[in-house]
Amino acid sequence: TGVAVIGSNLYVADLGNNRVVRLSTALTGAGWLAKTSYGTPAVSFSEPNELATDGVSLYVHDAVNFALVKFTSGLGFVRKLAPSGAAAWNLEMGMAASSTSLYLVHVGQYPGYSEQVTKDSLTTLAVTKVSGSRVPTPDKWMAANAVAADAVNTYVGDRSRILVCPRSDTGCTREITVSGDSYVSGIASDGTYLYVTDSSNSDVRKILISTGLEAMSYGAFGAGNEQLATPSGIAYSPLGGGTLFVLDKGNSRVVSRLASNLTYVGQGGTPGSGDTQLSQPEGIASDGFFVYIADTGNTRIVKWSFSLTQSAASSSTAGTGDGQFQNPQGIATDGDSVWVSDTQNANVQRLSAYDLTFLSKTAAAGGKTFTVGSPNRVAAIDGRLLILDKNRSHVYEVWGGGPLKLSASPSDSTVPFGYRFDWSGPVPTGWSAPDPSVFIGDTGVRNYGWTSSSVVGGTVSVLLSNFAQTSVPTLVAITPDAAAPVVDTLPTPQIVSPLGTSTSSITSQIIFGGTDAGSGLASAQLQRSINGGAYSTVMTWTASAPTPGTTLAYNTTLKTGTTYRFRTRLTDRVGNVTGWTYGAAFAPAMLQENGLGVTASGGWTRPAIAGSLGGYVRTTSAAGKTLTIKTTMSQFVVVGRTTVTGGSIRVYVDGVFLGATSSIGSANRQLLALVPFATKKVHTIKLVSVGDGPIYIDAFVVFR
Repeated sequence: TGVAVIGSNLYVADLGNNRVVRLSTALTGAGWLAKTSYGTPAVSFSEPNELATDGVSLYVHDAVNFALVKFTSGLGFVRKLAPSGAAAWNLEMGMAASSTSLYLVHVGQYPGYSEQVTKDSLTTLAVTKVSGSRVPTPDKWMAANAVAADAVNTYVGDRSRILVCPRSDTGCTREITVSGDSYVSGIASDGTYLYVTDSSNSDVRKILISTGLEAMSYGAFGAGNEQLATPSGIAYSPLGGGTLFVLDKGNSRVVSRLASNLTYVGQGGTPGSGDTQLSQPEGIASDGFFVYIADTGNTRIVKWSFSLTQSAASSSTAGTGDGQFQNPQGIATDGDSVWVSDTQNANVQRLSAYDLTFLSKTAAAGGKTFTVGSPNRVAAIDGRLLILDKNRSHVYEVWGGGPLKLSASPSDSTVPFGYRFDWSGPVPTGWSAPDPSVFIGDTGVRNYGWTSSSVVGGTVSVLLSNFAQTSVPTLVAITPDAAAPVVDTLPTPQIVSPLGTSTSSITSQIIFGGTDAGSGLASAQLQRSINGGAYSTVMTWTASAPTPGTTLAYNTTLKTGTTYRFRTRLTDRVGNVTGWTYGAAFAPAMLQENGLGVTASGGWTRPAIAGSLGGYVRTTSAAGKTLTIKTTMSQFVVVGRTTVTGGSIRVYVDGVFLGATSSIGSANRQLLALVPFATKKVHTIKLVSVGDGPIYIDAFVVFR
């Protein structure tokens, strides 16, 4: 991407190979020399894209590291020239040198000298003259790369600052400066503080929203518990008094910390493609109980529990189809849906938050089609989806509409330039007339935001406009929806995290949901009966956008020794209602490591461990030591303590080997294994130590 000549040598900026190559000007290739690193200690190039020479020395612009490096004509390292801050370097299109000065063309969309030409000293890089006048302001961002929202504001991360945009307005009214040569790569909000990942300095900042002042920070480049490597995102959960999940991209892991004082809690993930492994992850979101990760290097989306063990994963097959991705980057969730910015496919896909199955996707927002390489980040708040389109420097706020699907094709078989939908006559009873909408380059089927208070029929005129054709009207029928939804997920309990569990209560979720092939689901109701008593409503869900189906989760704390039963019913968008559908009755129980029905072989010890359930654990480092539990159950969970040298344990169910689980980590009350059963009956669980490190068994949770 760049060339320079000194004497009889030709120098080439070989960007894709991250090197500079020297050849003969005769292009014979004889005597070529490559430099892939510079400095002491050596620091590798990252996208060297421009070269310049004063006739004696060679100057190389390192685009990703925002650096200029000076070499001799023989490519001997002289020095790295430090600018007055990374925000000042935006070189993308040109660099030249005279005998006294270096000239830089700054076209990158960044603060600093964006859209300007600077004249700089060859030795100090001090700016002596500036041409151009573009200056970033609170209502114009230059390099937006993060977006988040709370009930009051939308926040846009823009290089070394965060733009604060009130939800009641269409613009941004102020900015918060993030100190240092920072690059805001992720933002989370608890309503009082912003939590910001800075990929340039590999740290996390806690910033008071009202004043913009930094309260505290942690992190430096590395792989230790207090270190990070180019973190790419952050998510907040109110559990545990407020917990942060930091996406440590360079180390392919997630680090959990307390939001109050940024104290280390634990971590999950190692480089790779297996369960609880990641590869260069770009985005993270949380619904409070689970975290969802854009595992970019593995081209998939994964769902992890609060304790950072895997619950679900999407297909890892790259492609352009539904549920396939190419460079997924941003991710957001409302607990019902997960939205993924599929950057290279230029769309946003919506997945089920329960099992990450594909639901729908959009290729446009705000009346504009996305371009390849955009959008790159998403966030969700109050039923609205925020889509950051970095190529246009826009944030689109999308509110879901109604259920009606219309499809048509032009009579001459050409691709339509746009659709405009108008009623052909009076508006049918119960329907409100839509505003005309145009979607450039749109084809096929699209949902429109029309609402209905009754089952109706009628026709609608579809106007198709082509580039070179006259408009051809087409009639499309509106078909009444008379079928009730279907409950296809009975109310079923599952444990969320042992962190919030005590000897008398268990932090759980009740999973339920269904589908509707007609107008789409409008609402769902969940009721609970305790110890055979009357049912009472514990959760009501209302759809914020048309959805053919959903799987929902009710977060609750269940008491041990208590019998529960849940029932649900669903309503579609035109008023069809299911009957009550019942889940099985169940009773949660907590069994201590030495409780009734737990049989241990020899070789176990039982030390007291502060923070464990009941105060004690069973532990062994030897191989072949067993714990056996035989009881009536429909779900079984092993709770244990993890350590940095923790070993593995093999799990057998009714004599059949289920798998092995590791106890590597550094926290109490961790979920080591979860076994759901198809049928509630007497089951036998046997745990066998592998002998590759110490294991600590704290307690067992069963649903009976």
